[in-house]
Amino acid sequence: RPKPRPHTHEEIVNTFLGMRKICLRGQALLLLLIGCISLLWTAPTVAQPSLLAVKAALLFKLPRFTYLTHLEGSSVLNLCIVGTNPFGDALHALAQTPIDARTVVLHTPATAETAQVCDIIFIADTAENKRNLNENIQTFSTYHALTVSDIAGFAQAGGMVELAAHAQDSSKVHILINPTAAARQGVKLNAQLLRLATLLPQCVRFCPVRCAPKPFDANCNGALPPPLCWC
Repeated sequence: RPKPRPHTHEEIVNTFLGMRKICLRGQALLLLLIGCISLLWTAPTVAQPSLLAVKAALLFKLPRFTYLTHLEGSSVLNLCIVGTNPFGDALHALAQTPIDARTVVLHTPATAETAQVCDIIFIADTAENKRNLNENIQTFSTYHALTVSDIAGFAQAGGMVELAAHAQDSSKVHILINPTAAARQGVKLNAQLLRLATLLPQCVRFCPVRCAPKPFDANCNGALPPPLCWC
């Protein structure tokens, strides 16, 4: 068998340079992989929706779980925001999607007295609405509409649906429902919604203007006997 020819100096250099290029490419790929892993590791998590975004989404979900007899055969759902709109452009974006095949029309009535056209009324958590809460609820009680608010104590004051702050998680919304207020105005709420919400005791009634409901527990203790309000 012939002996292998010894490599020339030029061949050895070329082989070394070729291996060096391969090593450099390998290092580059390794660095690229490390960089990608670092980006994945340090990439921020997907931002959670804001509390207002959650409330806006719930506001547009509620009509699907609400039965208003006067909407039978109607192609329009009138949604009103009383007070400053806290949802901004998000509300207009959501309104582009029909609800139960009804076109959503947004209104911003200046006062409770000009909200007769409304099917869903959201009372924004503003200083003025807080001051006039009892008066507004009394006015809305004459309308055949679902009333919703994120004002603390809204349901206990005679509103129907309160989007309350969650006790354990500030990023979540807790739904409080006053079934007495809804039934009094002929508003029927879906059983699925009632299961997800906290229902106020049936002892809660409307209080006169400028009066506050007395505190009560799940058995109405503390609220009975009448009167149920402090004036």
